[in-house]
Amino acid sequence: FFFVLSMRVSTPALKRGPHQPIGYLGARKARNQKKQFGIRKFYPKPKTDEEWHAVYLQHKIELPSVSNITLKWSNKGPGQTGIRHFSYFSIPPIKYFNRTVNIETEKLTEKGVTPKLSVQLESGETLEKDVSGMTNEDIKEWLLSQVNANKPKEDQEERVAQKE
Repeated sequence: FFFVLSMRVSTPALKRGPHQPIGYLGARKARNQKKQFGIRKFYPKPKTDEEWHAVYLQHKIELPSVSNITLKWSNKGPGQTGIRHFSYFSIPPIKYFNRTVNIETEKLTEKGVTPKLSVQLESGETLEKDVSGMTNEDIKEWLLSQVNANKPKEDQEERVAQKE
């Protein structure tokens, strides 16, 4: 008696969940991820408070004389990228190191809105800047230069005395 056994190896069919993609969507997934402060591609995400504190120290921004910051931009139209990146990457360290600063964001859906940054100082003075076409670094540089320019001279004299 001669039996022919078919040795067909069957692999179990992998079932995908309702929210899993059909095929490889790696590039699309990476492109569509929400931009978030402290998250870098190909590096582990900070998990502990000490790791997060180290990330915040790398991006330290202190604004001692600021009481309120208002961001206004549209999610449509050109020139909005800089202020959007400023809100993603520079506002979290400002919130972390300046707990008393009130930060308001106003996102509009109309096209043609000019992005603006308003800074209210503790002295009551308000600084406004049209940030259309500026990058995150340009906005941060402008903000720090304006805050440092409006510091009282007594504070600057104290710092000079401490350095000597």
